[in-house]
Amino acid sequence: MFRDYLKILLTLIVVFIVFALGYFLYWKSCVDKASDLYASGKMYEAEKMLLNNIEVFPAVFFKKDDAFLKLGEIYYHRGEIQKAEQHYHQALNISSDLALPLFRLGIIRDGEGRLSDAIDYFERA
Repeated sequence: MFRDYLKILLTLIVVFIVFALGYFLYWKSCVDKASDLYASGKMYEAEKMLLNNIEVFPAVFFKKDDAFLKLGEIYYHRGEIQKAEQHYHQALNISSDLALPLFRLGIIRDGEGRLSDAIDYFERA
């Protein structure tokens, strides 16, 4: 009887691992495809793909800092500074040592004339 329970438990563990690996590979391919779309100038398509996948995939499996960072870049280059800032902060909430969002936030603060805040961000980057 114990062996039956052990077999069931091991089967569940394998199913979970396969499920998580599948999610990870699909997530990674979506972020890579969004990066390719972004690089080819298709920012709206990249934005849509990233936003859809952030909503679909559970945060349990993915840190999502890469998606928030890429969204920040999309909004920054489109001149949507408030949205860019929001997504840079979301990326930093997940991984506080990312240099690019810190650098971009420094540029944003400098553009607002908030030099001391800009310097703080640049030093952290």
